[in-house]
Amino acid sequence: RDPVDRVLSFFYYVKRLKTHYLRRFGFTDETTLEEFITWRNKELDNVQTRLLVPRSEGQIAFGEVDESFFQKALANLNRIDRVGILERMDDFLQLLEAAEGWDVSSAPVKNRTESRPSVAEHSDAVIARIREMNAFDIRLYEVARRRFEEDWAECQPMLKNVDA
Repeated sequence: RDPVDRVLSFFYYVKRLKTHYLRRFGFTDETTLEEFITWRNKELDNVQTRLLVPRSEGQIAFGEVDESFFQKALANLNRIDRVGILERMDDFLQLLEAAEGWDVSSAPVKNRTESRPSVAEHSDAVIARIREMNAFDIRLYEVARRRFEEDWAECQPMLKNVDA
């Protein structure tokens, strides 16, 4: 998922969910995005990169994701045969059906925060700070996005046969 959009989504999800664990640590209905991104919460710091490194190696502090850690995550991503991105989930499901023969015609949507502000509706300073905090996730996302686009292009002949 686009890392900036993921952080924004996470903020509005916590804001909406009155039982979210972060409310025990000071998150309130009045907490602003500007305040939120100053928190030293690992979920705001390259979380997708962290998730691709085994737990035994991935327990590093906020702000400690570095190039070697990123390279481990990238190596693990490259071991995965098919990579999808959230923004193209329907296309990814079609790709899995055509290329792998899986019956995944629909996937449930969960935890969607309706009518939240888009990335463009936030200040440049906030978006820049989120990008800075998630620089490795942004790089990882670009690799995943390119891989998906390549797979998508390669599968077009199969997709045409499925549609016929």
